[in-house]
Amino acid sequence: MSRRPRNLQSDSYVHITQQCEFQEFLFSKPETREHYLSLLREVIAKFELLVLGYCVMMNHIHLLVKVGSDATMVSKAMHSLAGRMARHYNAQVGRRGHFWRERFHSTHICSGRHFRNVISYIDANPLNHKCGDDPIHWKYCSYHELQTGCQDISIVDRAALVKALRMQTVREFLAWQRGLMERQAGRAPIIAAHASLDYSGHYAIGTDAELRLLQRRLKKRGIYTYAQYLGLDCEGDPLWALDICGQAYATSWGKRHNGVK
Repeated sequence: MSRRPRNLQSDSYVHITQQCEFQEFLFSKPETREHYLSLLREVIAKFELLVLGYCVMMNHIHLLVKVGSDATMVSKAMHSLAGRMARHYNAQVGRRGHFWRERFHSTHICSGRHFRNVISYIDANPLNHKCGDDPIHWKYCSYHELQTGCQDISIVDRAALVKALRMQTVREFLAWQRGLMERQAGRAPIIAAHASLDYSGHYAIGTDAELRLLQRRLKKRGIYTYAQYLGLDCEGDPLWALDICGQAYATSWGKRHNGVK
């Protein structure tokens, strides 16, 4: 069966995730995580991949990537990275079979808020998976690399990251990143940044106030909508997703739910 080609857009940003086979903790040993990062550095050099954030957990990885003018290079880079990691691990432990559960999953980042949410979600991953009380101690993530100023790792393209966030300096970003993490400590994971949530699958995503205004404008044009609560974003604001529906459904939904209607 042929695989469906990926719809990666040139000059865009994507949140990439990939999970180990059957959720086994194949990255449980530090040397395995370190080898993945060493392979990632080689792939960055070979395919000119721009990585703006990353985290290697016990059984999955996260990457925040800038897609260049040739969108196919991201798929080529990930295919090379995944294949080399699988062959290395199986050779080291005398194992046969798949290392990865499936091909990598990519979610197109469609707004500045989505971008900030993804960064926050990747940074908070060690906290969410109980890998310490501060991700700065988890050596296998971009938060550790950036906050410690470790030049030996050099995976994140700092200039591209600052530009993407429309900030002036790396120092400004570091202060923002640290403040964001302090607010996230002890809070539930940011639902709006989960890789399983496809932002493009909704008409719009925003805060309660933003979507109420949009709903009123759409209603004047005869377009009816309903909303569903997603969770808190990186700034602690509740996010909702807005979807198109018929007038009857919009009316009945509004009677059953609070919030946006």
